Amino acid sequence: MLKATERNAAMELHRKQLLSIPMSVEEEILNTFYKRQTILYTRGLKLLWWITYLHLLILAAEDGFDTRPIYYLAIPSLLIYIGSYTEMDHPYCINTSSIFSSDKEETLLYIQAYQKQLQSKVLNDEEQRRYDEDGAICKWYGLKLFAIQFGVISAVVLDVWFSIIYIVENFF
Repeated sequence: MLKATERNAAMELHRKQLLSIPMSVEEEILNTFYKRQTILYTRGLKLLWWITYLHLLILAAEDGFDTRPIYYLAIPSLLIYIGSYTEMDHPYCINTSSIFSSDKEETLLYIQAYQKQLQSKVLNDEEQRRYDEDGAICKWYGLKLFAIQFGVISAVVLDVWFSIIYIVENFF
């Protein structure tokens, strides 16, 4: 997820783009960079998910779960992530469910609520709801990110551990 200062800059650039406000060349480059990084990061997480998923399928086909049931730890992390696998919902700068949508007004309302909160202005009920929803989506994203990383790391650590045990038992 973008850090706070980067997220603020990304939101402002995205707002300018939606409102067709002229941007400098540097701003256009930065806006393109943020969007490209979001897409690459999303695809990278999906690739990690698929590799772990295929790895666990191969283990299941070879009865690896019967001999090493600790691999079951990686399964819940994959299940948490799969619920939103098909969505492009990783934070770029605003409400993650609307960043790639075509509803420009809805996206602008999320940006406005976020910017008003940063400026310590009073939010009306609708703006507060949008701001809270954005925060909840970011927390859900953090959980999904932790889950996929935990699944991949646990699978890799377990693979290395059992490979070392196999080598020690069979070659020494």
